[in-house]
Amino acid sequence: MISRLIYGTLGHVVVEAEFSDGTKYTLDPDYGNHVPYGIEHIQANLDIIRESYKNQDSVYADHYKDHRNTEDIVNVYDKDRNHIYFMDRSFEGYSYIAIWILPIFSDITLCNYILKKK
Repeated sequence: MISRLIYGTLGHVVVEAEFSDGTKYTLDPDYGNHVPYGIEHIQANLDIIRESYKNQDSVYADHYKDHRNTEDIVNVYDKDRNHIYFMDRSFEGYSYIAIWILPIFSDITLCNYILKKK
């Protein structure tokens, strides 16, 4: 089982995944980056982030005023600048059901329309 925490970091969101063996990874989907440590470990040593993002200066978009270079990303991992988002698991369950209900409802509506036309 994989547990996760979602961290908001000054307009940037990363996910901490913890595996059943206790291994933690921090995942950054915006930059396609992963760091083989949890958030608390990273916050205790921000050089981990500096090293992980050092070759990514070319992917920072010019229109992101807060994320223009690696040092900006290092700063958002600072402990005082982020918080955890808690997502209720019921939302995931509802989402999974909704992805099936909408297509089924659409199919029934379409079939009903076609049958009435005949």
